[in-house]
Amino acid sequence: MQLLEVPLIRVAAIDLLLAHGYDEKLFHHNRDEGHMSGWYELSVNDKGQYSFVLKAGNNEIILRSETYQTKASAENGIASVQQNSPLDERYERKDASDGRPFFNLLAANHQVIGTSQLYQSAANRDVGIDSVKANGATTTIKIID
Repeated sequence: MQLLEVPLIRVAAIDLLLAHGYDEKLFHHNRDEGHMSGWYELSVNDKGQYSFVLKAGNNEIILRSETYQTKASAENGIASVQQNSPLDERYERKDASDGRPFFNLLAANHQVIGTSQLYQSAANRDVGIDSVKANGATTTIKIID
């Protein structure tokens, strides 16, 4: 099933679409909070290696994986993010060589399972961590061809 990309719209507009026969499963909208939920995008590069990103409801990439040799390994990486993202102790807060803050999400064995973008401040990095905590448990995975 292809998922419809729905911009941030009012719940009433989604209700109207549902009334016209659209399947609710096509919309990944958190009706209680009034915003789109995050999702994973799983893709394969021209060398046949897989990777994933976690996107927030605003379509911003909030976490990027390493590359994996198989799709199953990448799917296991997503499962690890889903399991570890709610846990504050799994976030490694770091600074790049130029001083810009970023974070790594770690598995229980302390291996990096995802890395953030570089931020302009530690406060912005903390907002990024909060976004991964809020979106990481999503079970929505989009396969990007």
